[in-house]
Amino acid sequence: MLVLSRKFDESICIGDSVTVTVSGVHGGRVRIGIDAPKEISILRAELNSPAADDVVATNVNRNAVTDWESEGGGVLPPHVVA
Repeated sequence: MLVLSRKFDESICIGDSVTVTVSGVHGGRVRIGIDAPKEISILRAELNSPAADDVVATNVNRNAVTDWESEGGGVLPPHVVA
């Protein structure tokens, strides 16, 4: 496992098509934004377990976190993996 330190608004790139950006740090929680092609499935780890076999991969709206932040935060839209 590669472990990296990033600050607010810093990113890492995975391959040529995926970018992960730290979009917020609140207490002990870190909010990340993932910019990836629509054909890439993105799941929280707990949804990628045998107990969650019926769960369908969530399509991440690449602009959802930016939209969320511009609207003042609060509850993330349901299509955003938190």
